[in-house]
Amino acid sequence: MDLLDAIVEGMDYPQDFPAMTPYACAVPDMYKGLASEVGEYSGTQDLLRKLKLDWKVCEMPVYMQGTAENRLFPNKKALVRCDTGDPIDIVSSVFKVHQNEEILAGMVDVVDRIGAKVTKGGYIPDSGRVFLEAKASNTFNIGKRNLDDNPMAIGSMSNTGSRVGDILDLEFIVTGGHKPGTPRKIKAIAKRLSCSNSATILAAIGQFDKISHRTRITAETESKAQMAMAVVVEEFERYGVRCRALASIPATKAIQQAYLLRVVEPDLLGRIVNQQMLSGMEILSEIIERDEQFSRADGDWLLRCLDGAKRRGEDVKVPRIFRTINDVLDTQPGEVFTRGTLANAYHAVTYYVDHVSGRRGSQAAIESAMDGNGDRLKQSAFDAAIEFGKELEQIRG
Repeated sequence: MDLLDAIVEGMDYPQDFPAMTPYACAVPDMYKGLASEVGEYSGTQDLLRKLKLDWKVCEMPVYMQGTAENRLFPNKKALVRCDTGDPIDIVSSVFKVHQNEEILAGMVDVVDRIGAKVTKGGYIPDSGRVFLEAKASNTFNIGKRNLDDNPMAIGSMSNTGSRVGDILDLEFIVTGGHKPGTPRKIKAIAKRLSCSNSATILAAIGQFDKISHRTRITAETESKAQMAMAVVVEEFERYGVRCRALASIPATKAIQQAYLLRVVEPDLLGRIVNQQMLSGMEILSEIIERDEQFSRADGDWLLRCLDGAKRRGEDVKVPRIFRTINDVLDTQPGEVFTRGTLANAYHAVTYYVDHVSGRRGSQAAIESAMDGNGDRLKQSAFDAAIEFGKELEQIRG
């Protein structure tokens, strides 16, 4: 099997990728301080304390403002934190409140059944969602470089004789909440340990997804879930093989930038070569030809081309998201593994979503990366990388 087949089919191809320990470095916290590390714990109460979830939800009446007697708002009640009084939501008067203990017990039940271990968790106040991260035992080495001889990259491991690598962990994100319409949900992710970026590999797992917080796992449900887990592991390995293939496709800075434009603003690629009527692959072929002419003299020629068109008064609007992701191409954690490859540009997108996008301290950015627009951007970026890599290999022969 050749590299192109590996990209298209997600199957492995012969290369020597020995077992490695993960390269690790400091990265921003995607949960923006809202998550707590768990470690070992004994029972639900201990876990509640470690996750800072050992507080209750209280029900309060809702009053109409602007009336002399402050009349009660009919058929409504407010949910608030009993310890701080912070509001959670206004709900129907018949809504059944879920306490953290009940929510967490159901989530841990799921984690235990799939053979994972809770590693961190917390609470997102704006959405009233409790979340857990749980780690399975599955790992996958997607790295193409051995960093044994690079003490700066290895850090404290440099004297241990350990080999370090670009490792994926199979993990799960389990969520639930106090508000209506926030049932227990679980999805599988592949987390790249060198930068803590993640990608969704399965958005829903069989009988464990979107169920009531009161629902417990039965023998029948567990059997079905075990079959679903086999699919999760298969998808995890398929994703790993494709990441490994992307890391073996050479890509100059301009080619990586062309990929980023394909993801966020594909129409601009045609403007670069003044051939907007060509197909995407024909445009890429033109860009490759120009890159061979210009890249040695100016690695940023593609970006300068766009900026030059804007200075000439042409209607060229380079999206801010493109510039932001472009800025982390060479600085993202883990870049040492994927430098000069298509994988580097793809991982820059996931790094942007998980660690850069959103205002400082924005809880909306957390929600977006979990299962909102940010998560969808990461998924579309991966699909685009596979297609882009296929086109690159076909053009280069």
